[in-house]
Amino acid sequence: ISRRSQGLEGVRFGDHRISSLIFADDVVLLAPSSLDLQHALGRFAAECEAAGMRVSTSKSEAMVLDLKKVACTLQVGWKLLPQVEEFKYLRVLFTSEGRMDREIDRRIGAAAAVMRSMYRSVVVKKELSWKAKLSIYQSIYVPTLTYGHELWVMTERIRSWIQAAEMSFLRRVAECSLRDRLHGKPDKQLCVILSPGPKQRVFLMNQSDKLLNVQNEIMDRLKRRLEFQQVDSVDMCDVIIAFVPIVSRAGTDIQAALRNIPKGLSHTRIILVSLHHTFDPCFIAPDSRHSVHRNDVFAVDCLYHEDQGLLNSLYNDKALERVIKHLGGETPSDKTRDSYATIAFNDHHQSSIPKRNTKADDNELIYWIISELIIIITCLFLPEGYSYIQFFFIENILMIIVAVIQNYYSLSKFFPPIIRFFVKVLGNTMNSHKTFLDRITISPRLCEVFSMKDSDVIFAFVPIVSRASTDIEAAVEKLPQSKPVVLVALHHTFNPDYVAPDSRACVNKERVFAVDCLFYEDQGLLNCLRNEDAIRAVKKHLTTDNSVENNGCNVCA
Repeated sequence: ISRRSQGLEGVRFGDHRISSLIFADDVVLLAPSSLDLQHALGRFAAECEAAGMRVSTSKSEAMVLDLKKVACTLQVGWKLLPQVEEFKYLRVLFTSEGRMDREIDRRIGAAAAVMRSMYRSVVVKKELSWKAKLSIYQSIYVPTLTYGHELWVMTERIRSWIQAAEMSFLRRVAECSLRDRLHGKPDKQLCVILSPGPKQRVFLMNQSDKLLNVQNEIMDRLKRRLEFQQVDSVDMCDVIIAFVPIVSRAGTDIQAALRNIPKGLSHTRIILVSLHHTFDPCFIAPDSRHSVHRNDVFAVDCLYHEDQGLLNSLYNDKALERVIKHLGGETPSDKTRDSYATIAFNDHHQSSIPKRNTKADDNELIYWIISELIIIITCLFLPEGYSYIQFFFIENILMIIVAVIQNYYSLSKFFPPIIRFFVKVLGNTMNSHKTFLDRITISPRLCEVFSMKDSDVIFAFVPIVSRASTDIEAAVEKLPQSKPVVLVALHHTFNPDYVAPDSRACVNKERVFAVDCLFYEDQGLLNCLRNEDAIRAVKKHLTTDNSVENNGCNVCA
């Protein structure tokens, strides 16, 4: 028959001549009444038989497009065709009422299944950039959700359904939790993802010909993650990046550079990059943030060498990551001189953060499993014909209930555990460690014990007498690996504004949380911002994190 159709005459169906039957797979017959449709079907079947074909009654169905149920009896030969109320064609569901609600329900369900299949590999994967996740969202999730949308009648209700399904994916990509939405917190990351805005205009200050290669390397690494264009005037820029090579004392050089940076630029971000010359990629540079007394300046430190350029070190990687995060999400009015407590909690790669995050993830996983079990049990008792929209709303209501229970009914809030600590002094601290402990142990949930075996955490006080890295590494070797440790590096100075080296870069053990304090023989622990931030960091580490173990079990606040 196919060969006959390719000839000059082709195959004739009544008054029509078909020259090719290559695409004659599916045939749809439409008529205003059942009698007219039966007549057209009879003529079609007769023409098929004349051409050597037949109508497959096992695959043929009848459907009436009407809001009311109307009987339609169709026969092919002596066989009666079944009448159906819905029909799938090219994966699109057509119903006799002509409504597309059920098809949209199916699309939302299919998109939700796609999101669940990509949840760990794409949606919440930290290694993937927002740009890659949005590309997958546009190429896979959206086509699955809107397949066959040409047939939809876009009402406000349907539009809200589609937008809710789209935002469900985007909020998970932006890590906007349900708890934040319940508390009315703005989705800052979501706003950055959806409306990244124009390219940021960057002005570079204090460029040196000797350090031009280092500065260009820093800018090249920033360009890989950010989109910006370089301008030649402060008045035209959105971001000022000032490079400060440290040639004498860090505090003196930074203060001299700050005097050249204009003030009162409310809509301009200012980033100060201190460049420390060294050949050692593990060098502990003084933290320049403690020398910056302006809230509109964001300070980082980088290591370089005149022959090697920007050193390949974790120190530089963290500094550039902080700059990228600052330019990607924070506003110029935010307090960019972060407290030591916040930095120690978020950025310290040697603390026990992996264990804390694992515990938090386990708790969230338990609540998620409970909510999913409730949803499955609820769906088992739903009447037949329920839609994915009903399933979607039930799921959201149950997730809200679980989030409220998780937030307000934690047993640890009512019965906080007691943390037992053991004190280990590794040198002459001139009793400054006692002042530190007095300010730490104000909380009743901290209890000192005099046996290392009975303790949950060890407080180690290390006075710096030679080089910070040498003294800290020697002290860490004396500490047991089976217990979490809070290491307090004590720097001897009479200057409360002294910029001490950051001891965190010297700690190579995961369960050691390091802070730096200033002391003097006559005054003891100095009354300064550096010490207050260190004490605040230790309190936050002990009271809000799952980093302390008690007989093999995590103790959390």
